[in-house]
Amino acid sequence: MIEFDHLATLSAAAGPFPLALGFGAPWMLWGMAAGSIPVIIHLLNKRKFRQTDWAAMRFLLAAIKKNKRRIELEQWILLAIRTLLILLLVGAMARPVLESLAPAMFAGERSHRVLVLDGSMSMNRKIADLTRFERARTLARQIVKEARRGDVLSVILMGDPPKVIVGEPSPNLEQVSREIDLVSPTHGATDLLATFGSIRRVLESSPLPNKELLFLTDLQRATWARPGTENAAGLKAEADKLTAAGIRPVLIDLGTASEANVAVTDLRIETPVVLAGVPASVRAQLRNFGPEAKPGVLVRMIVDGQLGPERTVDLPVGESVSLDFTHVFREPGDHVVEIATDADPLAPDDRRSLVASVKDRIRILLVDGDLNPEPFAAETDYLAQALAPAESAQPGEAGAANDPGTVPPIALEVIPESRFGNVEMATYDVIVMANVSQPSDPEAVALDKYVRQGGGLVLFTGDRTVAEGWNSRLATPERMLLPATIGQSVGDAARKTGAFLIEPLAYRHPLVTDYEGAAPAVQSGLTQVATWQYHKLTRQADSEARVALAFDSGDPAIVEASRGRGRVFLVATSADSQWSTWPLHPSYPVVMGEMALLAASGRTGEKNLTVGQAIDQAYPTAAGAAPVTLRTPEKGVRELTLRPDADGSYLRLDPPETSGVFEAEIGPPVSRRDKFAVNVPVVESDPARIEPGALKEAVPGFDPVVIKSADELTKAAEEVARRGEIHRPMLLAVLVLILAETLMAWWMGRRVTRVSVS
Repeated sequence: MIEFDHLATLSAAAGPFPLALGFGAPWMLWGMAAGSIPVIIHLLNKRKFRQTDWAAMRFLLAAIKKNKRRIELEQWILLAIRTLLILLLVGAMARPVLESLAPAMFAGERSHRVLVLDGSMSMNRKIADLTRFERARTLARQIVKEARRGDVLSVILMGDPPKVIVGEPSPNLEQVSREIDLVSPTHGATDLLATFGSIRRVLESSPLPNKELLFLTDLQRATWARPGTENAAGLKAEADKLTAAGIRPVLIDLGTASEANVAVTDLRIETPVVLAGVPASVRAQLRNFGPEAKPGVLVRMIVDGQLGPERTVDLPVGESVSLDFTHVFREPGDHVVEIATDADPLAPDDRRSLVASVKDRIRILLVDGDLNPEPFAAETDYLAQALAPAESAQPGEAGAANDPGTVPPIALEVIPESRFGNVEMATYDVIVMANVSQPSDPEAVALDKYVRQGGGLVLFTGDRTVAEGWNSRLATPERMLLPATIGQSVGDAARKTGAFLIEPLAYRHPLVTDYEGAAPAVQSGLTQVATWQYHKLTRQADSEARVALAFDSGDPAIVEASRGRGRVFLVATSADSQWSTWPLHPSYPVVMGEMALLAASGRTGEKNLTVGQAIDQAYPTAAGAAPVTLRTPEKGVRELTLRPDADGSYLRLDPPETSGVFEAEIGPPVSRRDKFAVNVPVVESDPARIEPGALKEAVPGFDPVVIKSADELTKAAEEVARRGEIHRPMLLAVLVLILAETLMAWWMGRRVTRVSVS
């Protein structure tokens, strides 16, 4: 196998058809020293000997003297043959290759040709009756059909991740064509670095020295020059390896300039949690990526397959426009919302889907670190009253929800700290831990996983809080769940002196935006809250956590952060009235209700993905290995099972390659249907191209020959280095020289014998 690092290429000639000589096993060249053996033997045979006159020899010496010049010439020829024989044998063992930049004498040698097809979403653009990918597939089949006898081929599909369709170099051209026919484009982007890595590995697997690399792509900027790429060094290293191997790629450009495209670039529900019977706000965003304005674009909203309201919108060049819709979902469960526009040549981004997981109520678990049966003596009593004022939950029981139509309807369950280790966390939308001393190691791991899978966590501190226990388990570089570290307590609640007031920070955080512009009397219900004691919270210097509210001392009062798909709120003071008067103010139920909604909002995004993201849905442990029937957007059906784990069961699927809605029907004991919306990446909707001349700058070291069709491949061959093996002709020459040396030595011996007889 010829490795890139073993290609020691040497300049061999100049002129209109420059040549280069390389070796597959350059270390064998040390054997060239063996070519000196015949010369050494010849020199040793020329030593001076002591002469002794012998009568019979006079006649022989006279004959030799008469034929001296002819004999010396024959000896020199024989010496040259023997030396050349050794040099050719060693040279053939070094596996030399001859490379030329024009059709060379060895152009007919076998080649390994690697076809790389761009499988990104932009290749779905239809021109006339064919998509770009269909054109690429046709060209690939043509290239395979016209391959020289003895050539081998490989096929790679560019994507994220790339796919090696035919990895092992295959001489079966019909099979390669069939594999190309089965390849389809994705609706995703392209990982260019991973693609170059796949190309290198496929090329290294081939023993043939003559290698050709062909790309079939539309040269979309998002693929070849994505802004802010962190892979520049890796791409340059991969491109340099191609250059070192003497491979100059050929790139067939399938794109065109000045392309129009209108795309639905965003679709979201503005309401944090979607509840049955409660109006939900839906916002869609459209963008015109084309060179001309698009007036009167028709936009349709579709819910569960039923056509909803329609709007028309004018789209200026290069700008985005947002549209707001309102919809009331009558039943809990997963509902599919779609926004669609008029069809254009790039169909996958003409619509966008969203799964709204509609709930009948929000399920909240209150973990009480200071449980007390006396009214409003427990840590969570005020909080339970604020979240579900109609009927607060009793310890260990589920509480009733608010009256119908009240937002948000909440189902509460209160448990003591001692029971938390046995809780099935996935069954709750939000977990509130109030004055809990510290989590155990298993509880910390389970909390981290719960939040990152979309759960909401609210943590209130208090006099029982062990700051170091929380920090060491959930605020470390290895497991950074908390939005801030918990420090020492500030103030003295026992004396109730030196109260700290709330600083609303201009009401910027969603938690308190409703207070912006409210009457001073209403705002005072928040700003005049007195806090006598709190734990000092410290954000990490590079943390993305946000301070929602602060104390007038400057220290954070509430810090919030997203972790994975979930959200965490950390409150510096207690949930009861021991450290603060907040539970006695009218702002308490308002802010606590908003906090519950925001904390629960992580679950709304877990079923809305982008092509390239894996489907990973958690279920209770009791689900076990329940059967799953998965229906894909292409109307395909797959039978699967959930994967049981120590802390639950999971539906885990490889990242989808196409957009659309996936539906998973989970069998007993779960018995429910979950839907997942997979959308195209927005970056692929931008038709901007990279000019061929800019490829060197975008991918340093990458210098392909760019052509527009397969018909130009012959012309491109004049610019691409070809490499031919010459060890076979050298071995043939060795056989000829062996025969020539034997015959010549025999013929010369007979001549000497005849002279002696004469």
